[in-house]
Amino acid sequence: DLGLKESVLELDGLRTDPRRGSSLLRIRLTALYKISSDKSGLHVASEHLLDKTPEDVRRITEVLIEGHMRGIVAMRTAEDVDVRRNEVEKIFMTQATGDLLNIGIEIVTLRIIDVHIKGGS
Repeated sequence: DLGLKESVLELDGLRTDPRRGSSLLRIRLTALYKISSDKSGLHVASEHLLDKTPEDVRRITEVLIEGHMRGIVAMRTAEDVDVRRNEVEKIFMTQATGDLLNIGIEIVTLRIIDVHIKGGS
């Protein structure tokens, strides 16, 4: 299925930059994704995803999204993540696009819905 899919993720326990007062965050976000549809993207997708179920593709996509968000959040303060959500989304799109295209998945949009600061250590 090459159609657009939506995934709503709640990422818990994301740790912010320890050099600037580490905090734990819970981030709720939504991502629209699809199997790459251009010729080279379809070739890559067929190599990596042909034997996968739609549920497998969703899980793979979510794992990659979570990994990139953890990396981005780890370099920022909690307040920065909360106040500059658009900037975090743009950084994500820049950093994650290549990794996802390498397996044949395109993220069309990613939006941070909510940031909850849980405290620090």
